[in-house]
Amino acid sequence: MTIDETIKLAKQHVAAGRQYDAKILYQAVLSQFPNSQPARQGLRDIITLEQHEYTELSEVLELLNAKEYEQAYNRATDLTKKHSAPATAYELLGRASAHLGRGVDALNALKKSILLDGNNSSTHTFLADMLLGGAQFESAIIHYRRALEIDPKRLDTLNNLGVALSNIGHYQQSIECHETALRIRPENADSHNNLAVVYHDSGNYKLSIEHCEKAIKIHPLYDTALHNLGNAQMGLKLFNEAAKSYRRALEISPHKFDVRSKLMLCLSRVCNWDELDIEKEHISEQFHNYPLGSEAPNPWAWLGIFDDPTLHKNISIANAEKYLASRPDLGPINRPDPSKKIRIGYFSADFHDHPTT
Repeated sequence: MTIDETIKLAKQHVAAGRQYDAKILYQAVLSQFPNSQPARQGLRDIITLEQHEYTELSEVLELLNAKEYEQAYNRATDLTKKHSAPATAYELLGRASAHLGRGVDALNALKKSILLDGNNSSTHTFLADMLLGGAQFESAIIHYRRALEIDPKRLDTLNNLGVALSNIGHYQQSIECHETALRIRPENADSHNNLAVVYHDSGNYKLSIEHCEKAIKIHPLYDTALHNLGNAQMGLKLFNEAAKSYRRALEISPHKFDVRSKLMLCLSRVCNWDELDIEKEHISEQFHNYPLGSEAPNPWAWLGIFDDPTLHKNISIANAEKYLASRPDLGPINRPDPSKKIRIGYFSADFHDHPTT
């Protein structure tokens, strides 16, 4: 490639927002032809542009850190409209979009960022996290692996890759990811907790308990690890021990509906009806005043506890809205014509026939 061709290619990179690639080409020309004025001018222009962009990008990042997501979204959008918008502008736009619940916009912006610069491990990881949240496990795994090729010691990427692998049943590969993370940072409570989940899902409840206990020893207020400890103890039918673990988790996070439902299941398994009634009374007000906590309760856990159809409907809607918000890949919901639906009856308490209308 001649000097003129190299400089022309560098200008094309700049026009497409690939300043890093253009800089490498200009530097390559100057290493052999130090007095090349087009290369020197092109490199100066990139440095000036980078300094200006750094200031603008820093402002967007500050807005994100301050949780001013709408302002961050607007500023990042303005940056991407520039002729040579950098990859980082699209990454920040993707992050702002994700925080605003605009899943499709976030995915498109992150993919554009990777198209401009495929060597940013943070962008690959954030995109993979979104795909993981949307249950697109295979696609998430691709981006997690790419992020680790760039930065092999990213703990969050290693842990989340392990989570994605376990979701498709690749338990041994998942275990290897979390063990790699522990070799990098042995006192990592998240890695121990993730290992506990993998061992639980693969049926090894004893090892699950062992890693939960290690996570709790590192982080005594780790409510999720206490929850998972209870799950593993339930797997071994240690219902009294599981109930203690769930109670400890609820002392830290009282509004965890799923933990509360599992505690009540434990109490029913050991026929502790008095405490079960107390728990029902304890959560009744909280449940009726949803949303009090940070999570949408699972309606299936509560259908048999409260005889309140309106409440069941409201909780089901809240749960569905939260679930759908994390699935940006889903298109419009197909709503069949009511006149074409099959009418289904139900069993009555006396098992006699009754009209359904």
